[in-house]
Amino acid sequence: MVNPGAVISRYAEDLGMPAAVGIPALAFALFFLQMALDLGQSGKMGPFLGGVILGGLGIPFLALMVWVVTRPFGETHTLRWTVQAFGLAYAPALIYGICGLIANVLLGWHTAVAFGVTGVLWTLGPLFATLRRMTGDRRRLSMALATMVGLVVLVIFSAVAGG
Repeated sequence: MVNPGAVISRYAEDLGMPAAVGIPALAFALFFLQMALDLGQSGKMGPFLGGVILGGLGIPFLALMVWVVTRPFGETHTLRWTVQAFGLAYAPALIYGICGLIANVLLGWHTAVAFGVTGVLWTLGPLFATLRRMTGDRRRLSMALATMVGLVVLVIFSAVAGG
């Protein structure tokens, strides 16, 4: 989380597609599970499955869209690398999701906002580092794309979560 560019550069290519899809799927599943627990809906699997779908399908789809948008800017990375880098960018959200679920279950805290939303926001740093590589170090363009990806994720999250 301190130097996301180095992490993306070093590990994205070796991550593998199951992990690239699994990391955001599990991160959002835990986030949605925390929301269900916060609302006293622990017996319902809908929120958990909504998180799996958003993370497992939505994030790779966003990676595809960004890959297409960055092609004119000299993007030389493969679509596979892009999906892997996007998946790795959600590792902070997964860490926050695990910590939040532990705090929710053991301490009885309402954790969806404190841990879930914060974890999703922590993905913007690694996403920005990924986008800088994909745009040939065009910082303003990378910042705009990272903001748009973050906005799309939050809007989709809100729709899937029923907000």
